[in-house]
Amino acid sequence: MPAWVSVLTLLAACSHQAFASCAHGTHLHPRAERGVIEAPKFGYVATKGPANWFSLDPQANVLCGHGKHQSPINMEKGSFDLIPASELKIDIPDFTEGAEFENLGTTVEVVAEGLGGKMTLDDTSYSLQQFHFHLPSEHLNNGTSMTMEMHMAWTSEEDEIAVIGVYIDLYDGFSAAQHEGKAAGRKALRDHR
Repeated sequence: MPAWVSVLTLLAACSHQAFASCAHGTHLHPRAERGVIEAPKFGYVATKGPANWFSLDPQANVLCGHGKHQSPINMEKGSFDLIPASELKIDIPDFTEGAEFENLGTTVEVVAEGLGGKMTLDDTSYSLQQFHFHLPSEHLNNGTSMTMEMHMAWTSEEDEIAVIGVYIDLYDGFSAAQHEGKAAGRKALRDHR
C-alpha cells in the first residue's frame, strides 16, 4: 500500500523575501476584509508560471525579475546548512475547535493564526499563521518536482517571517516502520546562499 513520506524539510527564515503564497496572512500580505479573496495574478504552469511572474506584474513582482530566492527553488545537496534538531523547537496543538479553510486559487490554505502554533529558532519565537499545499511541489528536489509540498508560514513579533516546507511524495511498498526510522534522523535545513 502506498504511503506518503516527507522527504525534505526546508527552513527559510527571512524578513522580506517570503514567497507569495507563504506571505498570505502576514504583515506582507494581510487577509482581505470580509473574506473577499482577490483572484491571483500568477500560477504555476504555462504563461502564468514562474518563468513569467515578473512580466505579469513588474511593479508587484520586482524580486521575481531580479532576486535570487524566488520560486521555484532547486533544493540541491550542499546548498543548505543543517540546523541541529535541538536548536529548532516546534509545538503545533490539535485544532480541536477547527480552523478556517480557504481556497486561494493557486493553493488551499488552513488559517492557523491565533490557534497556538509556536516555533523557536535562534532565540526568536514565531507564531504559526497558516499552512498551505502545492500540487505538484512548488520547489524542486535536485531538479525533480515532487508529488506535493506543504508550507507552514510563521511570523515573529519583530515581523520576521519563517517558512517550513515539507515535500510529500508517494512510494509503493514503503512501510510505516521505514518512514518512522527515516523521520527520526531528519534535520531542518537553513539556506546559506
